[in-house]
Amino acid sequence: AVLNDSDRIAPYCASGAQMTIALCTQKVCQDLNSGIPTRQLEALGHLAELGVKGGGGSIDAVSAQLEHRIPFVQLAAVSTLPKVAERGNARAVNAVLERLEHSSAEVRLMAVRALAAVAATRDAHAMDAVIGMLDDS
Repeated sequence: AVLNDSDRIAPYCASGAQMTIALCTQKVCQDLNSGIPTRQLEALGHLAELGVKGGGGSIDAVSAQLEHRIPFVQLAAVSTLPKVAERGNARAVNAVLERLEHSSAEVRLMAVRALAAVAATRDAHAMDAVIGMLDDS
């Protein structure tokens, strides 16, 4: 059966039916690009629930929110990134490293926070990037 948003899932669980739950990525992307912080936070929450199953698309979508104009959306992205990418994930680390060179100091700060959450322990490349950023200031 295909359920609508308002349908209750409990009756289907009780019958022992197997289920596949699909996240509508188009809706999540629309919400992330909506410019409405509450919708963007909700979309980040959906991606966090999906976790690493979201793959590279989730990593890219969450990483982009590190550049959001509103700090609490940036912070939500920082906390969501380690939920969608395993520690040491090269795609996540590279996405964050790119933001260490952003013109906004706030975005660079969020990138450092996110890097601490996704870089592998003792990741020499990540440490060198942060040290290089400090040397430039």
